[in-house]
Amino acid sequence: MKITCPYCGNSFEESAAKCPHCEAPNEHKPSGGASDPVTIEALQDWYARRGLPPYSVTRFFIGENTREPRAFGIYREGDRVIVYKNKENGARAVRYQGTDEAHAVSEIFEKLKEEILRQKEQNFAQSHSVHSESYQGGSVPQGEPVPVSSTPTRRKPSLFRIILLALLAYIILSTLFSSCGGADPRPDQGYYNYNGSTYYHQNEGPNADDGWYSYNGSGWVAMPSVPSGLYNNSSDYYGGSSYSYSYGSPYYSDFSNSDYYTEDSWSPSDSGSSSSWSSSSGSSDYSWSSSDSWSSSDSGSDWDSDW
Repeated sequence: MKITCPYCGNSFEESAAKCPHCEAPNEHKPSGGASDPVTIEALQDWYARRGLPPYSVTRFFIGENTREPRAFGIYREGDRVIVYKNKENGARAVRYQGTDEAHAVSEIFEKLKEEILRQKEQNFAQSHSVHSESYQGGSVPQGEPVPVSSTPTRRKPSLFRIILLALLAYIILSTLFSSCGGADPRPDQGYYNYNGSTYYHQNEGPNADDGWYSYNGSGWVAMPSVPSGLYNNSSDYYGGSSYSYSYGSPYYSDFSNSDYYTEDSWSPSDSGSSSSWSSSSGSSDYSWSSSDSWSSSDSGSDWDSDW
């Protein structure tokens, strides 16, 4: 069956991932992995199986048309599916309305996953923060006379003592830094745009060289190395961890659909070092623990924006 491209007006097969004429993505082809939900009922089941808090807590109302402010939602109305966001003031912004249920579900599904990962990262940061307070000094018991001491004799510290203390401090700090494994040298996992080309970095090892891929116009290919400008300044070209193609820019496909994608990304714990929370997009990362807390008041969404 042929469909018409909404961007250039040419016809192409509905099963194609993109328009062969202008390379715009096929909006009628469901995005994401094969196991991603494509109906409202499937999304409700996905939500329930991960033990997520009630809709009133997460502010994602699946299959419900709520009018409460600060809410995302999806519901059916006749043969149409509506995806919406209620803003801070209660005004509604409609993200999508139409008959393509798979596309509608994909819109809110990506937003939900993004917020789950943000909440989990926030939980990790809070649970691993260390608050320490130190107090030095003493007090004289109430009712006791304050002892009067003679003027203390101040001795100027010797050069040898200063050098010794500095050496000890250096040894202690070096030991602490080594035990912590140092800073993670790897770039963030996700998409990068450098000099008109799209790259993806996947955490596959302890080094910044591990896990680089490039989109060559027809698919993703592994890169043994990347341009030095991207390698040395990767944060300047980072586009995010979620697939987001906009018409007019060089087309690239969703890396999670490629043969290279893996849900199990390498973490420092794999080499015996201290572990850290990973924000890879594997489905296991979206499961919610009873010990986790979801902050409805501290959502990652700008409730005054349209999405």
